[in-house]
Amino acid sequence: MNGRSYTTPRDNPAIHPLLAWWGEVFSPTDDPALTAAGHQGELLVARVRFWASTALMLVPIVVLLTSQPRAENISSLVATIVASVSSLAILAYVRRGPTRATLPLATSLFDVTLVSATQVSYLVQGLPSVAIHSRTTFLAYFVAIAAACLRWDPRICLTAGVAAMAQYLGIVVAAWRVWPQTRTDDVEVFGSLVMGHQFGRVIMLAVFTFVCVIIVHQSLKLRISATHDSLTRLMNRAFFEERLADELARAARHDIPVCVAVLDVDHFKSVNDSHGHAAGDAALHVVAQVLRRSLRRTDLIARWGGEEFAIAFPETRLPEAYGKLEQLRMDIASHTIVLSTGGEVRLTISGGLAVSQLDGASLRQVVDAADARLMEAKRAGRNRVHAAAPARGPSGDWRAVVLGTSRAKT
Repeated sequence: MNGRSYTTPRDNPAIHPLLAWWGEVFSPTDDPALTAAGHQGELLVARVRFWASTALMLVPIVVLLTSQPRAENISSLVATIVASVSSLAILAYVRRGPTRATLPLATSLFDVTLVSATQVSYLVQGLPSVAIHSRTTFLAYFVAIAAACLRWDPRICLTAGVAAMAQYLGIVVAAWRVWPQTRTDDVEVFGSLVMGHQFGRVIMLAVFTFVCVIIVHQSLKLRISATHDSLTRLMNRAFFEERLADELARAARHDIPVCVAVLDVDHFKSVNDSHGHAAGDAALHVVAQVLRRSLRRTDLIARWGGEEFAIAFPETRLPEAYGKLEQLRMDIASHTIVLSTGGEVRLTISGGLAVSQLDGASLRQVVDAADARLMEAKRAGRNRVHAAAPARGPSGDWRAVVLGTSRAKT
């Protein structure tokens, strides 16, 4: 049989429920909406980190000015200054816009390591009791792990929590090895080393990490159910329009194009009539998979309604978007969809394409233009894409002309 085959999804009863839950919680996501939410969380954390570290500088300063200077106060002042300068550099970097996917993980580890570095500084000064008994410093671990929740990724929460536990255990072991034989001033003030208490602290970190992972997982499920279609796992229409409005506003500010396409699966009613609605739903799921795999992570993809889909191509000129849709149309037409019922279907799509710089700056203008061209493609025989491109008119003004239509043999 020509073309590749897709098999519609089925439940796998062989997977243990606990393993299935683990895979669900920690499976990577490439959803651009969650990526954008994660960046917004990273920006918020960067701001809070800078202002919190700057405010914390006041604590050792006030202590140094109002009482006899102690080594731990000077160490705290140095640590907060380093934290404030580093936080300012991170904030400036994050403000530049979405960056590498590894940045949230790196900054979460930075927050945890900064807490540990403060405790290590106490060890270096010969103050092991301060290092393991300072409540303020230890509570900062919980703040760092909680901040990881704002990255919208359970894996980052888990990594931050494991790093906090491992680093704190290392500090406890180091404090035990250098613990003074006689009671020093810091031991008199902060207390002796009791391993049971220290392991209790590690267990508290583990429990808090687990709770944070569950919170992020549940929050992701709620966000996805509110903004995504339950069948295809693509954006729903309302969330797509919200994201598209943001992209159009950004495009207008920077004078860059946004292309919008509306697609329709041809003669989809015959699939439901011949194979049943369950098979039709499975076929739509496969079409969504092809869309997701064929387009960029920055492109917005939504189930528009029924068997219709919508795509937005940010910062993409019309000829490039048209070429992508043509390739996508041919890709779908060349695939055989193997249904769980045992049947096979092959689908084609029709599409209409519009561009913000030509068809209007508002969401409704661009979407209506794309929908009108979809109707033209259907009337012209389906399995084709209709688009428009700017061309010089006789009077020198820009006007719309048909960019092209094509229909490949399938």
